Amino acid sequence: MWKWSFVLLLPLAVRAQEVQLYEPVEWIQAIERGTRTRTGQPGPAYWQNRAHYDIHLRFYPDRYALEGRETIRYDNHSPDTLHQIVLSLLGEIYDRKSRRDMAYAPDDFTDGMEIQTLTATIGGIDVLDTVIYSGTNAYVRLKHPCLPGDSVRLHIHWTMAYPAHITIRNGHYGDSTFFIGHWYPKVAVYDDLFGWDRIHYTGMAEFYGEWADYRVSIEVPAGWLVWATGVWTNPDEILTEKYLKRWKELSEDAVTHIVTEEEAGRRDITRTAKTLTWTFVARDVVDFAFAVADDFCWDARLVHLNDTAVVLAQTAYARGRTYYPRIIHMLDTVLTNYSYVLPGRTYPYPVMTIFNGNDGMEYPMMCNNAESNSWAGAVLLTYHEVAHTYFPFYMGTNERRFAWMDEGWATFFPYFFFDMHAKSFNYFNLIARRYLSLAGKSDEVPLMTASYLLHDRNPYRQASYYKPFFALYYLYEYLGKERFRKALHYYMDQWHGKHPAPHDFFYAFNTATGEDLNWYWDKWFFRFGYADLALHVDGHRVTVINKGGVPLPVVLHIRYRDGSTEERRWDLSVWRNRSQLTIDLDTAKEIGEVRLGDDHVVDLFEEDNVYRASQQ
Repeated sequence: MWKWSFVLLLPLAVRAQEVQLYEPVEWIQAIERGTRTRTGQPGPAYWQNRAHYDIHLRFYPDRYALEGRETIRYDNHSPDTLHQIVLSLLGEIYDRKSRRDMAYAPDDFTDGMEIQTLTATIGGIDVLDTVIYSGTNAYVRLKHPCLPGDSVRLHIHWTMAYPAHITIRNGHYGDSTFFIGHWYPKVAVYDDLFGWDRIHYTGMAEFYGEWADYRVSIEVPAGWLVWATGVWTNPDEILTEKYLKRWKELSEDAVTHIVTEEEAGRRDITRTAKTLTWTFVARDVVDFAFAVADDFCWDARLVHLNDTAVVLAQTAYARGRTYYPRIIHMLDTVLTNYSYVLPGRTYPYPVMTIFNGNDGMEYPMMCNNAESNSWAGAVLLTYHEVAHTYFPFYMGTNERRFAWMDEGWATFFPYFFFDMHAKSFNYFNLIARRYLSLAGKSDEVPLMTASYLLHDRNPYRQASYYKPFFALYYLYEYLGKERFRKALHYYMDQWHGKHPAPHDFFYAFNTATGEDLNWYWDKWFFRFGYADLALHVDGHRVTVINKGGVPLPVVLHIRYRDGSTEERRWDLSVWRNRSQLTIDLDTAKEIGEVRLGDDHVVDLFEEDNVYRASQQ
């Protein structure tokens, strides 16, 4: 029989002293202005701006060059008068003068993105004053401000020299394969928390995009194939009869090999012309990317998720790949899992394309994925990158400041896929090994550290991927499947299509669960801390010490000398107000061994998790 000691019961008396989360000044001011709330809902005065892009691009694969002409309509829905428009020129990271977090070969440096002409008008009147270039931003100053309710139209002619060998996030993967991301002048986000997003892109921290509609025409030499964000609107103008017939006969019953391995690279796939222009339309997305190749295989199928949601799932890959020909056969499982398991919201876009470039990088409706050295690796990469459809794209989160708000979810969701479909692949242990390699060390920072300040790979990935995985995993375990899903759905329903910040997530979960979880958020997200429990046994008194500080479940396995065993569990709420948990074992049996933890309680120092009585 077990008996709780007074040491265990005493802290319960102070439970009413709930934790107040630290709130930065920007958040407090947003509360005061009525754009945010402490219920996890947008405030009554919440607003966000919007952009509309019409782009015609010429891509010259023989000389790695882009030339674009675009019209941007930027709608000011804010209550603020805008005296400038900030453009994000992410391609400037390749400029020889730019600062970068990652290593690049000398011949990857170019002149970056060059603006040839730029005009700005409001109501047809020229309002352009000056343009100031700084890092990966351009500041378009206006002679007459953009008032609340006004729209600014920007007309931009630009060119960009694409690096010859770049493979980070997007890139050139040989003479006939390109994945092009972050390639056009783009209006930066202006939001209610930080105003204009002026953070420069240096390679490590990722992106923040404004909600927009796109119409993009991509002109390439005939014979080249194009895949892109959005819906392809003019296949009749591009494909020859044989391949167009395959495209039009796509179904959910079978995979259609639009271009087979034997056909890849043939010159009869597209119509005969010097160049052909592929047109794509995308609604309600935060970015646009595309890929081109002239010798790729192309598979596709339709995935019906419900009576109204039909997704075009497609893969484009190089000949001779081991695993990519199989990816199309599991994409329906991936999309179905996301739609009905976690997050449990129907895949929100009409297309998902997996392009076999040479990285693992997400963009709206498409991914740039490398070939893996195992089938499990190919599945994991696909599942992780498709997860970003929801976070950050469907939710509009700010990866530059709060990377865990998307990478944390994209690392968490695959656990359930492998648990359901491939238990032999121990995904939990994979993430645990990566997390423990930096846990508790001086390079590990609290999760609420602004991501763009982390210019080194190890602390960035720890704070963005691995520690958030466990913060979400143990929250899921504590709340249980149904409460967790209910809270996640509440958060997503309140904030999809907007720009949630961390406190919106925290307070939405508090509201949806009906429980003040600030003690959990505080210890996992705001403080220094790591996963480490320790065991101390004194006679029949067992003490569990939370050395690392973060809330974890407690599992005790007791073996008595007479051969009998017992297991006891406490959920992680025992650490709400304490750092030690003490239990008196009221038993006449002699203890042989006490072991702390199990396979799903990660622990940095496992050597202090076992007590063995001396043999007498």
